[in-house]
Amino acid sequence: MSVKLMSAIWDNDDPNLYGDGLLTMLVLADNTQDDGACEVAIKRLDRRLRLTRADTISILLMLEKMGYVTIGCVNDFSFTGTVNVFADDKRCAKCGTGFHLTIDHVTPKSWGGSDEPGNLQWLCRSCNSSKGNRHATRY
Repeated sequence: MSVKLMSAIWDNDDPNLYGDGLLTMLVLADNTQDDGACEVAIKRLDRRLRLTRADTISILLMLEKMGYVTIGCVNDFSFTGTVNVFADDKRCAKCGTGFHLTIDHVTPKSWGGSDEPGNLQWLCRSCNSSKGNRHATRY
């Protein structure tokens, strides 16, 4: 469980994130690591949300359109992806896209970087892959 993500979700002021969407985000945060990586069985989501499988998948797709999750895979069995709640402007810091976003450490953790918000940025999967283990100013 990521307490940091839970706190960020509760502190979010987006008026469009409420009801089942908010509850889904909280359940995802309960199954998410601090870096935003999430993998959870759809059956578990259905049970925790008390929704049908179709409704659960529909909410996940809606949250992706809103920029709150990046879906790696969603099917009848599991959801894998990234939970994105740390920034108001959900765009890749390198190329500006709003799709397939991941949370990146400006100074990599392996170089002593922290999980503090000032060391986190949005990068799309492609830019994050290109950056690798380098400092943001060196790629």
